[in-house]
Amino acid sequence: MITTHTPFIQGVPELLVLTLLSRHELYGYELMQHLHTTGGDVLRFSEGTVYPLLHDLEQRGLLKAREDRVNGRLRRYYRTTAKGRTQLKRMASGWQTITTAVGNILKGGENVSVMGA
Repeated sequence: MITTHTPFIQGVPELLVLTLLSRHELYGYELMQHLHTTGGDVLRFSEGTVYPLLHDLEQRGLLKAREDRVNGRLRRYYRTTAKGRTQLKRMASGWQTITTAVGNILKGGENVSVMGA
């Protein structure tokens, strides 16, 4: 059971969505495909996770959306805003810190300083 940094772990979908949308403007289904193909079978997010997240990120000003009709279907394309890119940098830095710490522990703790020791 993961209890440390639970909000960070819960923020993984946000981190990944912001990362992909900082690279390419994508519509919802296209984003789902990128998440699936890039993350393989390890990272799977349902539409019930991704679409509400897109709306939330847009409301928070981290994404900008535009609509376009393609073959008679309305598609909503998303991309990151400057605020979204700033949030992505902060989150990516936090992720790197966590993965470095986990990697150090998995390697046997070499070069790890113990807080309070």
